[in-house]
Amino acid sequence: MTNSKSSKILFAVMMTILVLITALTVYSVQKLGVANPLVSGWGLARVALAGNAYACVQEEPMVYVALADSAERSLIQAMKERGYQCNPDLKQGSLWVFEDENGREVVRFSVGGYFASWQEV
Repeated sequence: MTNSKSSKILFAVMMTILVLITALTVYSVQKLGVANPLVSGWGLARVALAGNAYACVQEEPMVYVALADSAERSLIQAMKERGYQCNPDLKQGSLWVFEDENGREVVRFSVGGYFASWQEV
């Protein structure tokens, strides 16, 4: 009887972990466009706990996260570090346009209650 009870507990724990991982993955994809919840969680932790202004959570397409209250400054700073300048004349809603001598990058900018994200379009 103990073996059966242990099996049921193990099954319940495994199902709980599976449901939690699935929920975190769906949330990560919907909010950030990143399929790996560990990577997006690590990026959010670096911003929230380590005091970083922003963090890159995905390389291709480039996805960044930042705290909501300083997100616009962080976006502009991140793009400046990559050699781009903001072109406010071409901005349309949540789409921001950055230019350098070689071309243009379009970025989708989204702000939530606590965090903001942006990704290249």
